[in-house]
Amino acid sequence: MNRNQPRKDEATCSKTCQGPLREAARLGEDDLSAAVLQIGGRLRDARRSMKLTLAEVAQRSGMSESSLSRIERGNMGLSVTTLLQLCGILGVRLDDLLNAPQGPEPSRVQVTRADSQPHEFAATGYNWLLLGGRDPLNLFKVFHLIFPETEVMRTLVSHEGQEYCHILEGAVDFHVGKDVYALQKGDSIMIDSSLPHRAERRGDGAAHMLMVICAADHDHKPSDWWSMPSLGPDTEA
Repeated sequence: MNRNQPRKDEATCSKTCQGPLREAARLGEDDLSAAVLQIGGRLRDARRSMKLTLAEVAQRSGMSESSLSRIERGNMGLSVTTLLQLCGILGVRLDDLLNAPQGPEPSRVQVTRADSQPHEFAATGYNWLLLGGRDPLNLFKVFHLIFPETEVMRTLVSHEGQEYCHILEGAVDFHVGKDVYALQKGDSIMIDSSLPHRAERRGDGAAHMLMVICAADHDHKPSDWWSMPSLGPDTEA
């Protein structure tokens, strides 16, 4: 074997570890301790998910059971060679150990079938069907809202973000603060959702509304105002 030729594990590391190792080199002492603790915890999780004991992994890796336990608890560092060996045994990538866990992502494609059934809130009588934005981190939610025959909710609500409503059928009075906007089929309204608001059916016919609620950011979740119990006439919630 050519002495100048890198070993297989070193060659593999040169291809797969450059990014993570460059990041590790920039870590301070506290961050490095946290990284060692994170790596150990994720190695332990990977081992448990494969239903392997400490003794079994220690035997395969050639290290003592006590050393492996200390690594999993973040009390002992480990070489790149040992780390790559454990990754191979446990079927994980080095990136999986070093990078932040992937959180929920916005929907890429979401289909709502025509035969989906609306939900009813007993407290208010509203029926609604969530058409889009079901998953976390979506920037907005889309609802088909069906107004009750008897109005039982007169609560003004406010929340972060914006709201767009389009009347699909019937007539609706949309209250924004002390103002009332009379909307007919085909009309729409867009408001700053921080303004106190509510909507109610006008007349005897059925009223349907398409509603798009957009949160200001992922830390604010828009209120579903039609699901709230009545607090009395024109009461702000």
